[in-house]
Amino acid sequence: MDCNQFMTDWIWTPDWTAEDDTDVRIVYFRKAFTQEAGKLPEKRPVRISADSRYKLYVNGQFVQEGPQKALSLKEWYVDEADLAPYLKEGENVIAAEVMRFPAATLSNASPNTNDSLLHTPIPNLFISDGTGELSGRNGWKCMVNREIRVVGEDAHPAPIHAQEIVSATPAFAGWKCPGFDDGSWKNARLRMIFDVSAGDAPGNLIPRTIPAQRHADRRFEAAVCMRDPEGIRTKTNEALKMRAMGSGYSEEEAAALATKEVGTIPLLENSDALRDSWTAMLTKDEPLVVPAHTTQIVEISAGAEECGYLLYSLAGGKGASVMTLCSECYAYPPAEAEAGGFGAEPLPTKGDRTDYRNGRLYGHVSRLTAAGYGSAEKPESYEPYWFRTFRYIQLRITTKDEPLTFLGFTYRETGYPLDVKTTFEVSDPTFVPIWDISVRTLKRCMHETYFDCPFYEQLQYAMDGRSEILYTYMTSADDRLARQAMEAFRQSQRPDGMTNSDAPTVKSNVIPGFSIYYLLMVHDHMMYFGDRALVKLHMPAIDQILAFFDRNLTADGLVGKVGGPIMRARYWSFIDWSTKWNANGGVPLATNEGSGSLTMESLLYLMGLQKAAELAEYVGRSGLASEYRERAGILKAAIRKHCFGTYISPDGKETRLLQDGPGIEEYSVHSQVFGILTGVVSPEEGRAMLEATVGNEDLAQSSVSFMIYLFRAYELVGLYEKTDRQWDLWREMVKDHMTTCVENDTDARSDCHAWASLLCYELPAVILGVRPAAPGFEKIEVKPVTGALEWARGDVVTPRGMVHVEWKKREDGTCDLTYDLP
Repeated sequence: MDCNQFMTDWIWTPDWTAEDDTDVRIVYFRKAFTQEAGKLPEKRPVRISADSRYKLYVNGQFVQEGPQKALSLKEWYVDEADLAPYLKEGENVIAAEVMRFPAATLSNASPNTNDSLLHTPIPNLFISDGTGELSGRNGWKCMVNREIRVVGEDAHPAPIHAQEIVSATPAFAGWKCPGFDDGSWKNARLRMIFDVSAGDAPGNLIPRTIPAQRHADRRFEAAVCMRDPEGIRTKTNEALKMRAMGSGYSEEEAAALATKEVGTIPLLENSDALRDSWTAMLTKDEPLVVPAHTTQIVEISAGAEECGYLLYSLAGGKGASVMTLCSECYAYPPAEAEAGGFGAEPLPTKGDRTDYRNGRLYGHVSRLTAAGYGSAEKPESYEPYWFRTFRYIQLRITTKDEPLTFLGFTYRETGYPLDVKTTFEVSDPTFVPIWDISVRTLKRCMHETYFDCPFYEQLQYAMDGRSEILYTYMTSADDRLARQAMEAFRQSQRPDGMTNSDAPTVKSNVIPGFSIYYLLMVHDHMMYFGDRALVKLHMPAIDQILAFFDRNLTADGLVGKVGGPIMRARYWSFIDWSTKWNANGGVPLATNEGSGSLTMESLLYLMGLQKAAELAEYVGRSGLASEYRERAGILKAAIRKHCFGTYISPDGKETRLLQDGPGIEEYSVHSQVFGILTGVVSPEEGRAMLEATVGNEDLAQSSVSFMIYLFRAYELVGLYEKTDRQWDLWREMVKDHMTTCVENDTDARSDCHAWASLLCYELPAVILGVRPAAPGFEKIEVKPVTGALEWARGDVVTPRGMVHVEWKKREDGTCDLTYDLP
């Protein structure tokens, strides 16, 4: 029997241990081969994948990373890479650096994992080429680098799990390049067809559906300041120590993490020359020497919030410690008496994000101990495996008996290749910087999936994603990442019909209303791109979502209590981060009273029925569409009958408002907004409801995440000019020297969250007025809503081509409008 028929091109290291299976490990693979002189190929394709992640190099040069994040454990993505641009005559080396996250078990459910990365029980690297010369079965060498420990972020929650504690060793110097002696390395073990099923992940390989990530080499802008290490004050937090140990840190490391610095670190006096030397190293590669037995603390600016792989180039300095803190901004220490929400540390106070004199940097920390083998000719290089998010970086260097020389410190920017084509000019000059920070935020939150925020979670949520997808459509007419998002949510569906609030993910976290936002994604795609096959694919999942809500209707015809406060119910009934709802984690307080039913969940279900009816009609299922409309009509009547109350303002004025729960005298902007958007109330009623609630400090207000729906409600009731005061929040971001948009205006946890990139929709779709009037943009509507502006002009991208629009307001409030359609 020919045993070759049972071989695959899946490989792994033969010295993998049971302990390796419980922690994050980084494994190196390399293969040397000879390229004949005069025969450099125009193309040299290989197919490559891994569980969990790979980074591919040729002759020491970075090629790409992957694979695309899996959406289920039934299929796994495979990439194609062209090696030809990196090859040379003579000896060549192809190298793969694989990060393996452990598969979750009953005894290892969460602490050592990345929440958005699915992984199988068996670690693997797959590589194959047409000739077989570079395929996995043809003589690869490998070695586990156990000198790198991957630990969780000093945050709660910490779902990325990608910080590193590294003790560098000369044993791996130059391993990606020709000439390296791999004689002590292991021969890679071949997986057999019995090990890797072709019907499940990772053996069931499918091509990636999104483009490869973009990469660009970048330099930092400058050194901002030097800090005085003698001025550090500390305080130990035992609860944080225990949490750090649960994230993979040893007790000693956790104790160090839990010993928090108090206040700000003083600036180092008379340090301008030293700061300028750091800037020269950063911008011109002029070597910077940190003397022996010295501690230096330098803070570095990238100029704007970035996502990138940090690249260190060092010489000498054996045993020197380099601690790297990545931060979004300067902030002010929280009051010690404050208590953080849900057991978390209190958040710092934010204002001027560039205020290094009075503020300090907060963020995620990695640590490197230098091996000391580097020289000017052959530097010691270090690149953390996972990309980092940062605007500012603090390096804290402590040398031992040798000086440490920084030969370079740069980064390789990364992200989805978003091509923004929409341009504009408007009468309000404050919109220009708001657009800039909005576009940058959108870019930072687009990678292999949409992100909520790249700094803290890197998870693709349905509510966040729906907004981000609309912003992507209106700036680029690119739907590739949107298709990935919709498919991720479809595949996350549970037996009861609910989809996960975030997907892909290794954990369950259901927010009932977020299933409706997934439905809205499909409806949006229908309107912009008109893909009937895509709608048909998603209709069964949509029907199951709506069936869940239908099964949970009360005798009054409303959606009953299907969730509750965060971590106190099976499902989390999150609506918005309104400060009035902090005790419930963004859930209206009405859920704590009476039946616990929330009006917003009935309204979301109603919107879902209305949009699903249009989807069903589009794919020729008129009977189903009629059913959805009938159910919507009954639900709308139930809301009007059971969910209204009379709100009396402090000045005694009475207004009929939608309650947050049936019969519960709790009111919010949110219920009024969705009452308007679903047609539960007339525009005239809606106008009075918004005037009574928006800006009323006694009632729950919309945070940044909900603004796109508030703006739609203002538009529908004819009060769009009132959105101008809402833009003051973004004007304040610019005033505070932000380069991206804040996660929310309540606690400002993250400085980069793309649901806040609202202008990316409002400018092209509303102010310039370009929207689809029929599925697939077959009819283009150009209907500007002028609001508080005097004039606007621009070019808006659509799937049908560019639309040029110009308008100028007349004295009577009407406007002169001209436009050119594709």
